[in-house]
Amino acid sequence: MRGAYDLMCLAYGREPEKALNAQLRESETIGIEVRVMPGGMKVKRWRDGPLDMPSGGGGRGRIRGFSQRSRATLRERAAGVAISESAAPSKRSIVGSAYFLTLTYHQEFPSGGSAQYAHLKEFWRRMTRTFGAAGGLWVKAAQARGVPHWHLLVIFEGETRKRPLRKFTARIWNQIAGAGSRQHMRFGSDVRIVDRAGGSGPLRSYLLQYMTSQSGVADTHEWGRRWGVLGSLNLQTLGVFWFHTISEWGAVLEKLRPVFSGNPYAGRFEAHWSGFLSGEGLHIAQNIASEGMEVFEGCPF
Repeated sequence: MRGAYDLMCLAYGREPEKALNAQLRESETIGIEVRVMPGGMKVKRWRDGPLDMPSGGGGRGRIRGFSQRSRATLRERAAGVAISESAAPSKRSIVGSAYFLTLTYHQEFPSGGSAQYAHLKEFWRRMTRTFGAAGGLWVKAAQARGVPHWHLLVIFEGETRKRPLRKFTARIWNQIAGAGSRQHMRFGSDVRIVDRAGGSGPLRSYLLQYMTSQSGVADTHEWGRRWGVLGSLNLQTLGVFWFHTISEWGAVLEKLRPVFSGNPYAGRFEAHWSGFLSGEGLHIAQNIASEGMEVFEGCPF
């Protein structure tokens, strides 16, 4: 159920679909694509239109630590999750669809990233078999003692009671990673219900800050990927906006800055930059649409 976040595909004052794509391919002017998600907007600057851009990148070497680039990609991916639709009314709620889990290893743990991920997948398999289908984001971080632990943002398709989930998590994660230790059974996991008391924006910022926080110790471990997606996580796009010139986009960006009042980076963001800005996506989409945006039934890209 999408609720207020129904998918909208929009273009700024241009013909939709095939005519727009043909015009973009033939034009030499710079274009600006603004993709709005529940948690912010991603701005891309194109020269020959999105269909003609060469793909970049190269071979991937060994992953050591949690790079700033990887953290930025995680923030962008998490922006597509409509957290407010799944969050409980308050932190004292005993039933909810969205939970924040922390899974910690005991004294011994696999040294390789593949073996560690196998533990996470096994926990996920058992959890979804017991409580039903879910989607989630996971982050693997290093504790100060050099032990990996997992942070999971889990969104179930149905409502789940907090107490049974907490007991299940402690018992099953202990079986998988705690070697039967009573101490690990008690302290090896944590389950918190996600609530919307502070609004979806602060909530998202808090969760991401907590999930990606550093322990103060340099993380150079070769533990493989530091984050990923599990299950059928519904990532949403509220709108796709296309501007053919920087001046078009710049005029709208100036009027948008008050929407990002809690984001100091937004005040420095220039119209010719590419990047991601966190914020309340529904307000961003509404403000851009109010500036003469034409709404089409089909997405023009």
